[in-house]
Amino acid sequence: GGGGGFRGGGGFRGKVEEREPRKVSTERFEKGQAVFEGKIEAKSRVSFSVKNSQSRNLIQLQRRLAKVSKAAADKLDVEKLAGSMSSNDFRALRYYIDVRYLKTDNYNSEFNEKKKKKKKKSSDDE
Repeated sequence: GGGGGFRGGGGFRGKVEEREPRKVSTERFEKGQAVFEGKIEAKSRVSFSVKNSQSRNLIQLQRRLAKVSKAAADKLDVEKLAGSMSSNDFRALRYYIDVRYLKTDNYNSEFNEKKKKKKKKSSDDE
């Protein structure tokens, strides 16, 4: 007879599906939303390099945003925001856009499930 090894009920296969979806940080989300909607106090002065780097990052973000929501991309005011945000504001803004539009990193999977592509292209009926 062969020595059967470790078969059986070893709960060793990590149940990936049961991982808690990361909870949305309400505070961060709301701050990001305020930044996105231009409702926060602009920082009076940041260095030129910070402004440049924010501008580059915002343009990148805007491009990604345009793929999922043209309206949202248009609303993201790169000129106004670049150089007017603290790094915290910027992180909050990215977080907001990720969770609300880009749905990256599975921040809240149930929310994603409900909002699966319901939109059909209705733009071509004039």
